[in-house]
Amino acid sequence: MVEGLKVILTHPLLRPLAGCSATMNVFDHALFAMLLLYVARELALPAAALGIIACSAWRRPLTA
Repeated sequence: MVEGLKVILTHPLLRPLAGCSATMNVFDHALFAMLLLYVARELALPAAALGIIACSAWRRPLTA
């Protein structure tokens, strides 16, 4: 793992790509958490609807 991080941090193209991916993942997950809280609290949808929304928001199907 340390060797892989050294390669990424020293490579001129991989370093910004890794930084961009990490930033996108953090904010994507934060947005998804806020969406779930909004649906649960403000829209007062039942748990089954919340589960359907959570499953449909994933990038890959559950059967893969």
